[in-house]
Amino acid sequence: MRPLTQKLSQMADGLAYIVSPRWARYRRSERAAFAAARHSYEVLDDMRADIRRVLHSGPGDQVLDEVALANLRDVSRWAALNDPIAKGLLDSQAGFVVGTETKVEWRTEDKDWNADTEARFREECVEQPCDVTGCWTFPQMLKILYRSMLADGDIFVLRTDGGPQVIEGQQVGTPLGHDGGETFNVVNGVARVKGSGAVLGYYIGRHNKWGYIEPDSWRRYPKERVHHVFSPDRLSYSRGTPALTSVMKMLHLLHKYLDCELWAALTGAMVSVFMTRKGAMTITKPYTEGNYPSGKNAADQQVTHLEPGGVFEVPDTTDVKSVIPTHPNTTMEMFVTTVLGLIGRALCLPKMMVTYDFGGATYMNARIGLQPAQDKWIDEQNLAVKPLALKLSGWWLRNAIAAGRVPDRADAFRREIICKRWPYVDPKAEAIADHQRLADGLTSP
Repeated sequence: MRPLTQKLSQMADGLAYIVSPRWARYRRSERAAFAAARHSYEVLDDMRADIRRVLHSGPGDQVLDEVALANLRDVSRWAALNDPIAKGLLDSQAGFVVGTETKVEWRTEDKDWNADTEARFREECVEQPCDVTGCWTFPQMLKILYRSMLADGDIFVLRTDGGPQVIEGQQVGTPLGHDGGETFNVVNGVARVKGSGAVLGYYIGRHNKWGYIEPDSWRRYPKERVHHVFSPDRLSYSRGTPALTSVMKMLHLLHKYLDCELWAALTGAMVSVFMTRKGAMTITKPYTEGNYPSGKNAADQQVTHLEPGGVFEVPDTTDVKSVIPTHPNTTMEMFVTTVLGLIGRALCLPKMMVTYDFGGATYMNARIGLQPAQDKWIDEQNLAVKPLALKLSGWWLRNAIAAGRVPDRADAFRREIICKRWPYVDPKAEAIADHQRLADGLTSP
């Protein structure tokens, strides 16, 4: 959109909001939906065959706008609540990447100060809740935040005087009628400097169903007070997409296939024989168990009630023909595990980690399958877990020093985040590491 046209459109939005806030919301949502229709995610289309492709889709935020992000988040949340595969994938990924083993180790020159600070941190943040709600400890919060990031696309942590406050994705958004100013733009609730794209702050408030923030509820927080955790698909994205976006259609089709196979198996198990009168197509008296005494329904159609375990004595003039169950199909298991392997690629989970079936796995192929997965998990730790843990521990230390609970030092903030590791993937490397830990006194026989 040209600058003049864009300016006129923003002025029209402001006028529309004065005349009718409801009309203004509808106008903005329709325009956003039109833009999303040209550059949309397949999961937001009604049919799998309806794939819209463009040669020039513009910057990332043009594809992932407020409406598209809100819809993607709703689809992902529904799957996380109702789809056992989706829920299991998110739980597994969060368990492998974060677990409950993330630790903070201080590395100042004073070992006694390090030990005392770690003990106090463990007492105040690990052994009891440390967030503003009083519900979550430091390790629990890291895992929940990472899983929420996978499900929603991103997560926010707000620094308050009472401790860290978790802000879910839908609470950050663009306020209606406020796309920015002369020097900055607001996209998906993120304020950025025009030209450089530097982040200025975040708009937090009460969201509506179009992905925007209600005008009377928002407040802008500077970036120094908010930690934004997300994994962008492109450099030009202001926000992240849910981790299962690319496989949501495949999950849906897999469940449709499983439904068909299961219903076919159920029907085959119930209808074991067909009885027909010789020379005719139906038995003499339809069995309806009293539902239709006449043997016909209201539409004058012949009705036969079937139920499992029924045994009938038939006259000699009746033919009995058996039906051999053919479902589930003999290739069903192989097909389903293959599809699950493709779905697991969205989170770099090996097939055996998606199904938790280790029946045919050997040590060698399990080790080979886990190597690239662990590389991905380490990337995720470096991208999301370590920066978040550094931020949370830094906030705690700053407050502890200000309150006099921890003595101040020039190198007080020198610390290292120790994330979860996965033993027995490389026996030689693990043996060397165990030997080194014994030599350093970090563990015992």
